Amino acid sequence: MRTRRSRARTQGYPARQNSYGTVNSLLKLYFDSFVYNLIQKRGEAAQVRQWRKTRGHKIGASINANIMEALRITDLSERNARIETIRRVASPIHPPYDYLHYREIADEIWRLRPSWFRQLPDRRKATLFLRRQKRDWLKLRDPSQLPDLSAQLQRIQALVGRDMQRQKQHRQRPNAGADWLPEHSEPTVQACIEARTRADAFWRYVTAEESRPALDQELRQHRHLEWMTDLRWPQPLADWHRLWLCEADATRLPICRIVGLGELYQRDRQVTPGNAADRLGHAAHLSGFDYIVTTDGPFAEILEEIRAEMFGTPLARIVLIDSEAPSALAAIDGAIDTGDR
Repeated sequence: MRTRRSRARTQGYPARQNSYGTVNSLLKLYFDSFVYNLIQKRGEAAQVRQWRKTRGHKIGASINANIMEALRITDLSERNARIETIRRVASPIHPPYDYLHYREIADEIWRLRPSWFRQLPDRRKATLFLRRQKRDWLKLRDPSQLPDLSAQLQRIQALVGRDMQRQKQHRQRPNAGADWLPEHSEPTVQACIEARTRADAFWRYVTAEESRPALDQELRQHRHLEWMTDLRWPQPLADWHRLWLCEADATRLPICRIVGLGELYQRDRQVTPGNAADRLGHAAHLSGFDYIVTTDGPFAEILEEIRAEMFGTPLARIVLIDSEAPSALAAIDGAIDTGDR
């Protein structure tokens, strides 16, 4: 019964009192890595876990964001402590959001260009892929037997590298990148760009530019997008741009919009590897969660800008807590309790 209530908090189920004496609102929460760091520093993993259980909330953790960032910690004892903190506090997000991101892309291609597929995308391949992803979380129980995520790490590093290169190239353009996109060689595509707002054109451009090299590299057996191997690839560049810049339906692509807008609003800030990690790994969880909790002020500002641009789309609220709070639990509980009134 709890699962049903958790999935339907907006469908008229009554709120319940808990042992804290406050209303149990059954929230879906996402913590970025800074929050897990604070929980770890304060030694409060057990307390946060008990708070989650008592409140009835669900905290989702991402292997491709939270765990991957933990694996980059060079000190082994620190790394293992971070992974254990994440495991104790949260449950794995399934399906993972990098899959959901490309599921959006695959479904929109199928809707608009079914001839680009050899057959209807095979759900069995996707199921097998997701089962492997789920097993990786189970392996985290034993730090000495961590799953081999090196291929995943290399893939993410490649994404970050491409993101940084594109942002730097844009900033070298006139007006510090205000003219962010050169005129398209295909007049019909250029007309679509000119007819859209800057923000709308930008997320479409980022989707087209980021997904193409990812498909080039990952669309093969035993790679990250192997579940999409029925896609006939490559497709002509002008046709690819026409699909995303002229025809794609924004209402079907919330994660694509979040990821693309994240880059747009990062353009006023210094280009760092953390920028891409934030928007590709963490920001996507604006879709499907009630709250994103962070201690990173600039990141919180970017998330609020995305929310403002996507007004009318159900997105998570942003909770910014103090990175030096004496109690991580008190900071999280107080901020969420205030925001959910």
